[in-house]
Amino acid sequence: MSIRLISFLGTGNYENACYRWNNESYSSKYVVFAIAKMLQNIESQKNIEVVLLATDKAWQAHGQSVCDTFAQADLPTPQRRTIPDGASQDELWNQFEIILDVLQSSDDVVYIDITHGFRAQPFFASGVIQYLQSVFNRSEDVHVIYGEYNRNQPENSRIWDLTPFVELSEWSRSLLLFLKTGQAQGVVEPTRKIGRDLKKKWAAEGRQGQPTDLDQLAKLLEKFSDDFITVRTGCLLLGPESSSQQLVNMMEKARDEVIQILPPLGKVVDMVIERLKPLCGATCLSDPQGQAALQYLSMLYFKMGRIAEACATLREGWITKYADSRSDKPGTVDFDKDAREEAEKRFFERHENLGKQISQLRNDIQHAGYRKDPMPPKTIINQFLQLHSQWVRETQSTLTQS
Repeated sequence: MSIRLISFLGTGNYENACYRWNNESYSSKYVVFAIAKMLQNIESQKNIEVVLLATDKAWQAHGQSVCDTFAQADLPTPQRRTIPDGASQDELWNQFEIILDVLQSSDDVVYIDITHGFRAQPFFASGVIQYLQSVFNRSEDVHVIYGEYNRNQPENSRIWDLTPFVELSEWSRSLLLFLKTGQAQGVVEPTRKIGRDLKKKWAAEGRQGQPTDLDQLAKLLEKFSDDFITVRTGCLLLGPESSSQQLVNMMEKARDEVIQILPPLGKVVDMVIERLKPLCGATCLSDPQGQAALQYLSMLYFKMGRIAEACATLREGWITKYADSRSDKPGTVDFDKDAREEAEKRFFERHENLGKQISQLRNDIQHAGYRKDPMPPKTIINQFLQLHSQWVRETQSTLTQS
């Protein structure tokens, strides 16, 4: 396994400095060389490959000198990738494509040094990373670093690890996607990565005990997502062991520790908790609290564009309003199929026309429009909203009467 170190070469007059990073230090006027030497000690079992992104002017100014510096230290000669000046829109896109190719062509650990990136180049590097994460699912082992030249104390110049900001972007984007779709696949590994970073932070600070187990949070995200996308209503909603309640509990527990690693994530975690809390607390689904949870779940599916799941939950929720204790806890040992059929019969006796409308809506979607005259999409959407509003009104009316 190897490390690819990608760095920008500029035209500036670089001065000698002692760069410090991860308890390592090295003096050079070329920050990329200092980083390569320190990586050689930090990652001693891995080969280091260096790629320099440079315009023609930058290469004329420093190319031969930096290559000689590497050669004198017995390090592999850096590969040069020529980039345009970025003087036009086409050249800017060309820069983007080149950075993308350099990143995408490596399957190994990548470090991107943006110290001497000029104009939009550091921004492009960040954009390329996000593009790779979103389109090609490349998320692990990409690090962003920056060498801060200390003009007053050159012997105390630092290398800053900016990777947490990349991770913040990835985790935030994945969590927001989870909120929009219910799919947790993209957020599981970033969650485990933050857990590993948290354990390292505790160890470095000499703290006693163990931080919150974010591996468990990742598992609960997966469990909730599985229940949600397969419409396992009882598993999602019922009791303290429901996947919704367990996930909310774990997120509340982990929140303060997560923001130690990535502080802005606190707001995103709060958004997830706020979104899921209305699904929690039901012990059965026929009482007001259970009905409210079902109504919220049905609308949540609708807002996520999961119309089939929304309509199925709508139908079963209406029927559950007329269920007793033998048929209002799906997925439990107490659930009785015959009692459920009795509840369905009571619902249709009370709401014959409404029951037909709900069944037609659900069946039209379930059969994927395989009819001579399937409902138009707008009709499906409008009927769902109408039937859902009626369900909410009747539940509230029942509460008022009682």
